[in-house]
Amino acid sequence: MDHPDGNPLKFVLRSELGDGPLALLKLQGFMLPNAIFNVAAGTEELQ
Repeated sequence: MDHPDGNPLKFVLRSELGDGPLALLKLQGFMLPNAIFNVAAGTEELQ
């Protein structure tokens, strides 16, 4: 899904009640991404 300016839309879902973050897994079609953090990103700047 893209914004009218062509940039991709991103969603942040938070759950602090009930089952907490695991409640999000009950959403239809919800899948966890393969990687949440990319620790390699930005390491070039440190070298």
